[in-house]
Amino acid sequence: FAPDLVKADFAVGDKMLSERAQRDKKTQATVIKIMQDALSDGMKSTGATVHWRFAVLAAAALALQVRRDSPADATTAELFLKGLNSDVLALRQLCRAVLPVLFLSEQVSAGGSDMEVEMDGTDDKMSDDDILWPEDFDATLSASYSGPFKDVSWVGWNRIVNDKVQDGARAASFAQAVTSVLGSADWISGYVDKTSQDHRLSGDERAESKSGGATMPLASAGIQSACDSRWLWPRTSAASLSADFSKNTMLTVEAIITATGLTGVDAMWAQLETAASTTNDRELQCTAAEMFGGIVRASHSLSAGDQDKLKGRMTTLMTATLGAAPPDSVNAWSEMLRYIAANRDPRRLQWLTQIVLALSDSISDDTGGGALSLTKALKFQQALMMEFTWRGMAMARAVSEKSKGLLGRSSKAVREEAGRALVLVLRCMARFGRTSAATTLAAPTFVSDWFPKQLSELYTTYTTALPAEATPERLALKNQIEGALYVFCHSSLLGHTTSIAPLLKDGFPIMLAVQEDSDKEFAQIGKVALELVATSVDSREVALELLKIAEDMLASSSSWRVKQACVNFAREVTHTMILDETKMHTAECLDKAMGDSNLEVRSSACFSLAGLLRSLPSEKLTDFVARVPKPRRRGAKAKEQSEEDRAAQLVRRHAKVLAVAAAVLSTPTEVPEWMPDAVCSLCVLQDEEAIIRSSVTSTVGDFRKSHQDSWEEIRVTWTEDQLRLVSESSGTQSYFS
Repeated sequence: FAPDLVKADFAVGDKMLSERAQRDKKTQATVIKIMQDALSDGMKSTGATVHWRFAVLAAAALALQVRRDSPADATTAELFLKGLNSDVLALRQLCRAVLPVLFLSEQVSAGGSDMEVEMDGTDDKMSDDDILWPEDFDATLSASYSGPFKDVSWVGWNRIVNDKVQDGARAASFAQAVTSVLGSADWISGYVDKTSQDHRLSGDERAESKSGGATMPLASAGIQSACDSRWLWPRTSAASLSADFSKNTMLTVEAIITATGLTGVDAMWAQLETAASTTNDRELQCTAAEMFGGIVRASHSLSAGDQDKLKGRMTTLMTATLGAAPPDSVNAWSEMLRYIAANRDPRRLQWLTQIVLALSDSISDDTGGGALSLTKALKFQQALMMEFTWRGMAMARAVSEKSKGLLGRSSKAVREEAGRALVLVLRCMARFGRTSAATTLAAPTFVSDWFPKQLSELYTTYTTALPAEATPERLALKNQIEGALYVFCHSSLLGHTTSIAPLLKDGFPIMLAVQEDSDKEFAQIGKVALELVATSVDSREVALELLKIAEDMLASSSSWRVKQACVNFAREVTHTMILDETKMHTAECLDKAMGDSNLEVRSSACFSLAGLLRSLPSEKLTDFVARVPKPRRRGAKAKEQSEEDRAAQLVRRHAKVLAVAAAVLSTPTEVPEWMPDAVCSLCVLQDEEAIIRSSVTSTVGDFRKSHQDSWEEIRVTWTEDQLRLVSESSGTQSYFS
């Protein structure tokens, strides 16, 4: 272990490692050259000596050689760019997936940044100066804002993150390759034609292409995933709006424009204008959306002067394109808007926000295509709001103001989209950044200033000053109510009940009130809204508040439909709320409803309690069983009573029967000790009014059906008299009963 010997051994080892690295480098260069030649030969239109399958394999092998510390050279990049115009579908798809990674890996390598660097510190500093709030992004939409911008690039992170990669060194090799292919007008037109052609693939061809290996090589998928999480994501949890929109095509265009600047835009602009103006070709429209998305995303890396020049051209084209977009292309353009807005400070896109908002300004009538144009404009606004989230306060304020006038439009489609737009506003602004568990959410003031008041006015008008049927005033009132109800329907359907919670107490009374409307379709909307709210509310405080309103309506309303809706709502809420306090309060409310003067309300309360009793204390069940009325004596002389007294007595007696029925129906598979006596106590009630006999028959019949599988065991444990009573009272049994 002499120092000289150790140094000599290390020197020999270093030399061997250096020689091995050189050999590996030469071997890699040789492999890359062979693959380049094979790919180049395989893409020849005539005289190719390499089969197209081997050309695809060579392209995949080249992609596997790309690393951050060893980016692709100009020859490889040019081959992949030319592969976009290949006649081989698998090769085109592979090139679209690889090209953004080629560019990004070289750019990261040149900039000296690491795409997978972690944030420093813990995520619990609420008082730091760099914490972002909605007010930090508030700006006048019509005013020009030049920075500084605050792009957020990490999921769940609301701190300032300076994305310096796009401001770093250019990818020289990639730019050289792009400049070479952009010199050919045939390449650009061919690229657009091939891309739109791929959108026309049939379902079988698409399925085959997705499973046939024509995607990103597995070894490079990690690179693409890291790129997505750093520069493309996060997007919101909302589902994709279009299955046709290709992220890879958009990122390829973004890489081309970022590498070449306005030169690349000029080269592709003519084809972009042609594709965007061809409104009768859905696939070409999708290609235009992908190209436009890539150009806008790449524009953020340009100088301020170049950005201003490009914005002027993009504003003119986008205004005309979005205004004329056909219905079958709306989803593709909406998806493009989402990708543009993802991770970006909304103030970067104020010019685009103004375009999208202005689409609905000039449409004052729903006839003559006005409703279709309004619906389209609202969908575009929703796409931006999905990604702006809590940072888009300026746009949220504008969308709220527009929704105020659109919720009552004559077109049902417009009312629905306006309701969905208002839901997104509430969802974006009700919760942002980090909020503690004790935080009380409230609707933003630019919504709470008008929406609760409008709900209150609609309820008052509907219940106290309802216009005559078939009058324009009645139709206008129903349209306004329907539009308001869509807000609550879509908030539950989209999973944003927490955001709408502060407004539920204002909208709940009108959901109940419309249940008695003669227009069944209109009443159904209120019923759907009630069911959705009941099954999605997740706050005990809100649930108790709504239950209190339902209880008051149950006691004061004269409509059995409204009362039945209150009972059904209470039943559904108990399935969501598992706390004893809420269940006990609901049970008391339903118990009172079993004594209501309306048969439909009593029956609904009985079935609701049957599903609730199993979760209540046993004392409650015992109390229900003990309420069974004594059977009437045959031949007993009836007391002289008025019709009102006789009806009230019948209701009380029927309520007792329903209480026992609820207890029996609460155990559909088991036979507790009290069950035989409870069932038989119903069976002996034969000399009763028709409604009582009907309840007894249906209850005993349901008991027989629910216990049919274990009936042989029951026959062994029950007495002959008990079995005879059940058989006589359960009605006719059949296979279909």
